[in-house]
Amino acid sequence: SEAYQNMEKANDPLLHKIAHDSDTKWMKTVLTNGTLYDKLSALTMVIKKQPQFCLKYLKLLMKMSLKNNKREAELSIATLKDVFLECLLPPKEKLKLFPQSVNALPQEKRKSNEHLIKAYFDHNIKRMYKQYIERVDSLTKNTVEHVKKQMMSIMVELLQKRPEEERTLLSLIVNKFGDKEKKVATFASISLKRLLRTHPNMTCIILQQLGQFTSQSGIPAHSVFLIVKLINEITLIPPTILREALDEKIKIYFGLMNTYLSGTEEADSKIAEKLLKGLALIAEKHKSKVDKIIQFVNDHSKELYKLSYVGGLKTRIYALKLLFCIESNRGNLPSSRFYRSIYELEFSIELMESSVLEGFFTLLYQSIKGDNNSQRVSAIIKRMLQQSLTAPVNYIIASLLILSKGIKLHPSIVASLSTQEYSAMVNEASDDEEKFRDAQDSNDDNKGEAEDEKIAPTREVKSASGGYDWRKRDPLYANVDKSCLWEIIALTTHYHPLVAQWS
Repeated sequence: SEAYQNMEKANDPLLHKIAHDSDTKWMKTVLTNGTLYDKLSALTMVIKKQPQFCLKYLKLLMKMSLKNNKREAELSIATLKDVFLECLLPPKEKLKLFPQSVNALPQEKRKSNEHLIKAYFDHNIKRMYKQYIERVDSLTKNTVEHVKKQMMSIMVELLQKRPEEERTLLSLIVNKFGDKEKKVATFASISLKRLLRTHPNMTCIILQQLGQFTSQSGIPAHSVFLIVKLINEITLIPPTILREALDEKIKIYFGLMNTYLSGTEEADSKIAEKLLKGLALIAEKHKSKVDKIIQFVNDHSKELYKLSYVGGLKTRIYALKLLFCIESNRGNLPSSRFYRSIYELEFSIELMESSVLEGFFTLLYQSIKGDNNSQRVSAIIKRMLQQSLTAPVNYIIASLLILSKGIKLHPSIVASLSTQEYSAMVNEASDDEEKFRDAQDSNDDNKGEAEDEKIAPTREVKSASGGYDWRKRDPLYANVDKSCLWEIIALTTHYHPLVAQWS
């Protein structure tokens, strides 16, 4: 310490005898009588001239950052950030405490003033940097929103450019997901996205921190929603850490599913939607992780199928997508229960204007492709075309494409284009003549009205029992084989030329 102080005094830019130039005189004057901006500029220049021997000026900056004057504190913190990044913190390694630095030296260098001074300097910088981070964190608890965001931006920049105290900084950023102000929590999510773009290899560390945060109790629903949404968006993972990152993702999903899968609140439903989406994406794109998800789906199949009926539209689609991925990966065809859910989902009017229409038709095509029962496929396609009669053009075009693909996969569907509609068949007599009956005479006392009344014959039509029944829950029992796809004829006269042409 004494040797360092002597070296610091000998190398002080403001005291060194060869440094008495105009710049030095200006800095001395400014530090005494200058404005806040001038003082900060002068201190920055002094530290940059001799960074290893300017601890006293760095302490002066730290003292300014601790003042109650918010403006002075904010400007001092911004200046300290630049100083730490530009000339005090090493770019690719972490600083060590004095005992660690000395123990790392060879025995013959432990008594060298040069190495001991360097170790002493690193020790002080590390300690002051930690104090600086604590000060920045204290300002993130400020009541003013822009101050919180400004301090978080500083932490992200430090984390992006220097490895020093990276776990502490990351933990502080993740903790801001729990801020009462939703805008601050959203900014924390944006900050982590920026960090991942710069350092994709930090994906596992970030996921671990997010997992630790979500495992706590009393976390606001909006915080959990933002975290799950962020995890779903982490897709560009380096191959070297892909397996570990996926394990962390699945661990977080499973931990949250038990809480939010059967939630009744609107916020719980949105979280469940994002969780199902994330699991479905992993099951679809990473087959090696399916075994882990299969056990979870088996344990929660009742809740998942319930969501496929009563959840929001997106939740229903993602639940069915997850169930399809799991059931098809077992090597078997999807269950009849799955196709009943798909058949019910087609009836949803929300689909017409939904933003997940593409996901729905992708799932519909995959389910048709994976089914070997042509009658069930025909029922699903017929309901899709029935919905198309009142749907917007994009829905109709997609339906016609699915029909085209379905005919290629199941050529027997073509026969339904010429099948006679059972429900319209007339009960004919053996002599092929229609039977008529007279209407009963009126019992009204007013005979004049009875005489003037025209008696019209009525036609006896057989009941349509056994014909196509759209009310059936299971497409296998809708009797679609006794119906024709007359909806195609209606679409040939559609106002949109492409729909008419394709029909």
